[in-house]
Amino acid sequence: MNGDVIPRGGFFAFVSLQPAGAFLPQQIDRDQYGAVILSAMSETTMPGVFAAGTVRAGCGSTIEDAVGDGVAAARAALAKLRHHAKAL
Repeated sequence: MNGDVIPRGGFFAFVSLQPAGAFLPQQIDRDQYGAVILSAMSETTMPGVFAAGTVRAGCGSTIEDAVGDGVAAARAALAKLRHHAKAL
């Protein structure tokens, strides 16, 4: 890290067995259970919005799964930010 500060609108953490994505915009695709559908890079159908844990479709519903998802989503978001920074 180079010490840059990246402004963000918020961070949401929730551990549950039920998807808790009611706060997310309706434009984000969900499955029949209300879980968020993600790309292979943990990104929702709304570009720039990433998800992890029980809110995502196919989650294993353990704390280990949620932590692993969080790491994957954070890495994917950082990669996207770096890609956009290079384009500037």
